[in-house]
Amino acid sequence: MDNRKCSRLQKRIRYLTMQLKKVREIRLLTGMVFGLALFLIPSFKSHWLTLVTVSYWSFVFPFLVYKSRKVVRSIKYLEGYLAFLNRQISKQKGIVESGFYQSHTEKNELNITGPNSLYDFINEFWSFEASEKVAEQLSSQIISEKEINQRQRWIQAMNPLMFQLAKLRIQMQHFNPKGFRIQKAFEDLAEIKKPQKIEFVTVGIWVLFVGSGIASLLGFIPSSVSFWFLTTFWILQIISVQSRGMQFFRALDIESAMKSLMPCFKLVKKAPDLKLCCPEISKTNLVKKFRRIQIYSNLLSIETHILATLIANALLPYHIFVSWGLSASVKPFLENKEVFAKEMIDLDILSSLVFLFSYHTQTFPSFSEQLQISANKIYLPLISRQKVVKNDFHMGGDQKITLITGSNMSGKSTFLRTLAQNQALALLGAPVFADSYQTVYAPIQSCINITDSVMMSYSYFLSEVKKLKEIYESVKSHKTIYFLDELFRGTNQKERIIAARSYLLELGKYQSLGFITTHDKEITELSDKSNIFKTCYFEEDFGTDDISFSYKVKEGVANSTNALRILKREGLPVYEG
Repeated sequence: MDNRKCSRLQKRIRYLTMQLKKVREIRLLTGMVFGLALFLIPSFKSHWLTLVTVSYWSFVFPFLVYKSRKVVRSIKYLEGYLAFLNRQISKQKGIVESGFYQSHTEKNELNITGPNSLYDFINEFWSFEASEKVAEQLSSQIISEKEINQRQRWIQAMNPLMFQLAKLRIQMQHFNPKGFRIQKAFEDLAEIKKPQKIEFVTVGIWVLFVGSGIASLLGFIPSSVSFWFLTTFWILQIISVQSRGMQFFRALDIESAMKSLMPCFKLVKKAPDLKLCCPEISKTNLVKKFRRIQIYSNLLSIETHILATLIANALLPYHIFVSWGLSASVKPFLENKEVFAKEMIDLDILSSLVFLFSYHTQTFPSFSEQLQISANKIYLPLISRQKVVKNDFHMGGDQKITLITGSNMSGKSTFLRTLAQNQALALLGAPVFADSYQTVYAPIQSCINITDSVMMSYSYFLSEVKKLKEIYESVKSHKTIYFLDELFRGTNQKERIIAARSYLLELGKYQSLGFITTHDKEITELSDKSNIFKTCYFEEDFGTDDISFSYKVKEGVANSTNALRILKREGLPVYEG
């Protein structure tokens, strides 16, 4: 990404800030001058002074107010766009920040969800529902192959609209600094009450009051009859207002929701490419429908002010007519509200994936019916592009389990996360971080960071066993890609080797792919006995003073170790022999 664009935005913001300051100074100065002129008009009795003063307050002052508000909106948009670009630059440096929503609380041991995770890398959502849906999909990989292919096509089709989608996100952030809940907006609309019986009676009495008032003015009936209808009308007004309850206050929420939803519907209406993911919204004139709802919400919201309520409802059933208008404008919308909500959530998800495609990677994975993974120059997204090491890796044919060896800190765990996170992206329908990536449609399972459970009375070893059993059941039932780190660490070496070898041989009977890191040479010897095992390793270079790592994966088994060297480097005693 070009940092010069950010520099230009900063200069533009500074320029507009200076312009805003000048406009406000001019408005303040001229306002004081022509404010004084209002007091001088009676004294001078000058037609020219009157004309100039009236012209200023009728045209010039409103224009200055409009100009300053327009500049403020431009500054806020540019500041939002600058923050958006800075987030993309930070991501390329390996620094991830949450978007609207904080990191998903459920931490994944492969850094797919949780703080500073792959989820955070994707997170440019403006709705709560999209945020939760992607976190769930990353955790459980529940999307079908058809949906994955569909998402890939939509992302490419929507890429030319990247700037409009970024603008939509900035607008949503402006209207909803804490994020937007689509379902909440629809629930508020759904709770608008239909016309009540008491309201029909109230309107009927009001018609009789108007008729009797006209008749009394013409002398046909006494005025007391009109006053009786007016009194009855007021009583019924109070009852009908109470029957509406908190709806008047909810009108404020509806008004706010309309401001948020309108930019989304306008964008779908203007952009033909968005009809792919929002067919119902695009073919229904929601802009017009929501504008009517917005108007009635504005009219109804004055009911929250006591004085305005008394004035508006003194001689008219104001709140009844407005409520009826709001109910009528909401009715056709509510018929498809679930479909509209789903399409908006999908649009939000696709927008974040379009940003990923535009700013970070444009490689889409392909899925094979065969049990294989083939990656060229694959790397971990959560590492700075300047520090990242890309690897080629191929696994297929009879190979089902890859045994990964290498010294401490050589890159084994990072390689597991690299494969797992790119697989998670592939199953999300998103682009991956590689020059090419071919994989099998299979969800992810892992057993890496195991902890004991005091509450459940589980030891470390028992916790690991239960997790491994869960993976075993998954492998038996469907294709799975599993990642295991140092099997059965909670027991002695002899039993660990027996248990690990038995477990891996059993897993190898099923149509799944596994990646296992180990320091035990006895486990890597399985590759000599069965062709379902593939071995690869990471190595280090020993200098005179320190250890360096290439982080490049190679085929075979590691022969070197570095644990004692690290202990010595850190000043711990080592007695050999």
